[in-house]
Amino acid sequence: MNLWIAIPPQIVRSDAIVVLGSSVSPSGLLSPESQRRTNHGIELYQKGLAPVLVFLGGGSPGGPAEADVRAEQARLHGIPGAAILTETRAKTTREEAERVKALLQSRAARSVLLVTNAGHLARAFPLFERAGFVVHAAPS
Repeated sequence: MNLWIAIPPQIVRSDAIVVLGSSVSPSGLLSPESQRRTNHGIELYQKGLAPVLVFLGGGSPGGPAEADVRAEQARLHGIPGAAILTETRAKTTREEAERVKALLQSRAARSVLLVTNAGHLARAFPLFERAGFVVHAAPS
């Protein structure tokens, strides 16, 4: 990990928890990084840090979308389905930021806890700021 570019964690109450995509196998198995991000997002929600949990991530043709696998895990951990949003079409971090903005617009969400690995935060953080969010780093 490149600690010189790492953004320090800022775990504070926000309008939403946004868990960025990583990868999922065609059989629906989350990669180790995707599982870490998923678990961290679930933990943040369970601590009451936001009322909504957004999972991102597509999949390969014929396989499940990463966001859908993550949402199912969250439901198994007791998170109500009404508190979970998914986005499966974004292919880049920039697209994720744009689609999350559209997804959260009706909820008037301005601040997000952004969950991804520490190295990826340096690139993702400004993209979500440009999309209009107050971003709080929540590295997995």
